[in-house]
Amino acid sequence: PKYRAALDEKATKLLTLKPRWTDDYANRVIFFRDVFPYAAHELEAKILSSLRADELELRAWQQAAGCWGFEKTTDCDPAPTALAITALSALGFD
Repeated sequence: PKYRAALDEKATKLLTLKPRWTDDYANRVIFFRDVFPYAAHELEAKILSSLRADELELRAWQQAAGCWGFEKTTDCDPAPTALAITALSALGFD
């Protein structure tokens, strides 16, 4: 119960986060797809909406070279690129 309460608290906080970086979008997707059991949870509709929006943002932030920067307009960097690819993979893309 204590672990579940902590996950619920983190989920609520993540849904109110205003992402600023590629990492923010990617880590939220990874949390909701790979860690947090949201099916039939009271937050499920909000989580699904957030996942759709985060996917669109990650795709919009991808640069022509196929990589991501920490922000939409910054140069390519391996760290946010790896997180973005992991997030898209968690969403079912190959």
